[in-house]
Amino acid sequence: MNNPTRHQNAPAVAVASLLLLAATLFVATPVRSAPEARIAASAPLLVRYKISSGKCGDSLCNRTYTIDRGGLLSYTDPAGKVVEKTLSKEELTALSGQIDGADYQQLRSNRTEYFECPSAAGGQDVTYTFYTARGSQMISNCNIKFDATSPPFAKLQEIIDHHLPPSQ
Repeated sequence: MNNPTRHQNAPAVAVASLLLLAATLFVATPVRSAPEARIAASAPLLVRYKISSGKCGDSLCNRTYTIDRGGLLSYTDPAGKVVEKTLSKEELTALSGQIDGADYQQLRSNRTEYFECPSAAGGQDVTYTFYTARGSQMISNCNIKFDATSPPFAKLQEIIDHHLPPSQ
């Protein structure tokens, strides 16, 4: 037996379902935070290099650089504009070779006496995260004294200096 009331309510049910779906998508959409170097790189990340400071009102004191395994260097400038540069094959090969070949146990061996970040005294905190086949390797000057002139730190800085103006 046909129920005429059931067919009369079909448009209302369809509209209600669409509204519920739209509300669910709206609520599930992530909110974007302040700009930072592109997190979702075109290739898996090779390195993330973050500099931050506790006592600096200038946005130049807080910077994040990323380089992916495809050679894309990303940085967000103080105005919020994402700057992207492409490394040469030679630069990418040299950097990835140093990152993949580094002795991270040795690099972490010189621990600071106290876990205190330089920003507590007006300095800059520096954190490197290297992405290797052995997993991510994070090194921070908050708990490790490392030589920034040794590989892979120096090669990363050389590449950044080559591709970005000194103020960035």
